[in-house]
Amino acid sequence: MSQNILILVSPEYIAGHPPFDEIFKSEGEYIYELSQLYSILKERAIELILVAEDYPGINQGTIRRIRMRSPLADVWRIVPRETPYSLEDNSLFDGAIIMADGRESVLKRISKILFQKGLLRKFHLVGRSEKLKMIAETIDHLISSDISVLIIGPSGSGKELVARAIHENSPRTKGRFITVNCGALAEGVLESELFGHSKGAFTGSVGKRDGLFLQANGGTIFLDEIGETKPDTQVRLLRVLENGVFYPVGGDYPVHSDVRVIAATNRDLAEAIHEGVFREDLYFRLGVIKINLPSLYERREDILPLLYHFAA
Repeated sequence: MSQNILILVSPEYIAGHPPFDEIFKSEGEYIYELSQLYSILKERAIELILVAEDYPGINQGTIRRIRMRSPLADVWRIVPRETPYSLEDNSLFDGAIIMADGRESVLKRISKILFQKGLLRKFHLVGRSEKLKMIAETIDHLISSDISVLIIGPSGSGKELVARAIHENSPRTKGRFITVNCGALAEGVLESELFGHSKGAFTGSVGKRDGLFLQANGGTIFLDEIGETKPDTQVRLLRVLENGVFYPVGGDYPVHSDVRVIAATNRDLAEAIHEGVFREDLYFRLGVIKINLPSLYERREDILPLLYHFAA
């Protein structure tokens, strides 16, 4: 029996639905009274609350109180069979568990819910929305590879958080994670920052300097606001992505760096390509895998967990 699963059910419902006990009796702790549920939520963290269909007293206010006490817990409804009502989207429940699907299917569904919530904790993603869970699963699939990733999303949606999660859970975690805001630097300065420069390459360069690509050797470089780079810089980035080789500014000899590139943008790069300000070949090289981060407006279920997280 999992201590992280509570099942809110009445004895009458169990008696009237024989498959219920067979499926759920070993999966969580039966709770018969709402007051008992509230007490447990004060004492310990709960990952999943299952509510039997037609449990008395369950309404929007009840669910709100449950979520205020345990903002990260998923609250799912248990129903005998699939009906339009059981699957309708509403603000009360995160989803429906269908008993008619059978014990094996139900246990797989519960296992997946807990697995996704474990990924959210592992990657330090705060929330419980389905969209955030899908992002966590995508990260989990990416961490064992060295493939380039393009993260797309509005400002404040957590692009750097996702990039850091990929790095910290990858084989490159012992290497450095270096962030550079491509939109905050002038083109000449950005190239010097990224690729370094040799002594005398430009006025004021009194010595050789290693760029961020070399400093990130063995690790990950995160190129934020990649859509703000100029065409010349894009050409150099494309060459690095192809073979890891680049020339420092003013340098005569190539330098190699073993680095994973993760880029991010809040721009529509397809439109930038159409306007001729972003290279199509670089777009496809960067975006072998794309992660689209929705705004908080599109995942409102995450607002309360975030409020509690920042308050703590």
